[in-house]
Amino acid sequence: MNTSQQPDTAPNTHCTLKINVDSSKEIGHVRKLHGTNLGPPMIYFPDNFLEELVKLDIPVIRLHDTNWENGNLRLVDVHHIFPVFDADPVDPASYFFLHTDDYIDLCMKTGAKILYRLGTCIEQTEKKYFAHPPKDYEKWTHICANIIRHYNYGWANGFHLNIEMWEIWNEADLGPQMWSGTWEDYIRLYVTSSKLLKAQFPDLKIGGPGITGIHCDEKIEQFLSVCQKEGAPIDFFSWHNYGEDLDELVSQPFKAKAFLDKYGYSATELNLNEWHYFPGGWEKFGDKHHRRPLNDEMNGPDGAAFTSAVLTGWQDTPLDLANHFTGSMLPPWGILDSFGFPMKNFYGILAFSKLANCPVRLHASPSSQGGVWTLAGRAADGTVGVLISCFKSPSQNIELRVDGVDIPMRHVSVRAIDSAHDLTAYENVAISKDTISISKTNGSAVFLVGIA
Repeated sequence: MNTSQQPDTAPNTHCTLKINVDSSKEIGHVRKLHGTNLGPPMIYFPDNFLEELVKLDIPVIRLHDTNWENGNLRLVDVHHIFPVFDADPVDPASYFFLHTDDYIDLCMKTGAKILYRLGTCIEQTEKKYFAHPPKDYEKWTHICANIIRHYNYGWANGFHLNIEMWEIWNEADLGPQMWSGTWEDYIRLYVTSSKLLKAQFPDLKIGGPGITGIHCDEKIEQFLSVCQKEGAPIDFFSWHNYGEDLDELVSQPFKAKAFLDKYGYSATELNLNEWHYFPGGWEKFGDKHHRRPLNDEMNGPDGAAFTSAVLTGWQDTPLDLANHFTGSMLPPWGILDSFGFPMKNFYGILAFSKLANCPVRLHASPSSQGGVWTLAGRAADGTVGVLISCFKSPSQNIELRVDGVDIPMRHVSVRAIDSAHDLTAYENVAISKDTISISKTNGSAVFLVGIA
């Protein structure tokens, strides 16, 4: 749609939000923080899922909970690859790599790098089978080292994939569904394995703890204190968040950074490697009567706007990497439905990804106001992109000015995500000499403006 042909009349709305982008003021680069957990599922029609995920230009896929949507395949988890713990860890015959080889290959076909979680998937069954501390921490580390050798150094008919990031376990603070031991037991596993793995693979990044939240202050301080005392490396610090407070989520990297600085880990990367818009919390999710409407909200326009707004807000934080949970069809956390069709939050990530193709970040003011978040960039060919994420904001007229760009002489496109649009051409737009006016109805919406 070439909206420059629209009439020079401003839409009639309840209020007006003025956004100004200065094309002469470069403020860095747009950082691709839209990593995911999980890649295309291997069951049903993997090529169909792959086709959609390639569009997102995902930077990093974290391998966790891979078995939830991949039938009875033996994937990723240490106990799947090395099923008999009393076997000889030196003997390649003790390992079963085939299913994980194929899954990683499928994930990498999206163009993403891999973050490999060493440990186990969550167990939601009444009886827990694998979420237990290893019988021998050093032997477990030896097994992990050979998994690394298989994927990075060709061991056991392996590969040279250069998987850089290796995470030790996941959410050991959660309880029996992830770790039947104590928090102190996990810290001991982390210290033991991180030191041994880093000694063998100094160029790789070893990290953790994949803790359930950044507000677990006492456990985080205990973890960092012991690691500092024992000289354990933390190349990346990982934590998770499922919530609905957008401003609070955007602020979390600063809190993580403060923890790490306090204990001398100032160079440690920050990785929020599970997150999802989650209104209502776990108590509401536990009531089956709320699950369907909750699913609809999580994966509808609210979820899309929350997702793109968070990715915008994180641009001004010390966060290094984030992984949305999930980048697959896993209900209710996925971005694709069970037939491989994108849902609204898929399009929220896609809109951000397309904006990131204009990587030179431009100053936008206000960057955040009244639930509306703005991110602007310019591509090498001079195309200017503006991503406007409106999370639960009222009906309003958004007046976008781009200083230094002759708007009437350029091709302008406006695409939207809302109840009626899936990142498709938006009709309620007007162009004047220097302003793009977008009439927005009440509720959440995302707008991607392109000026070519």
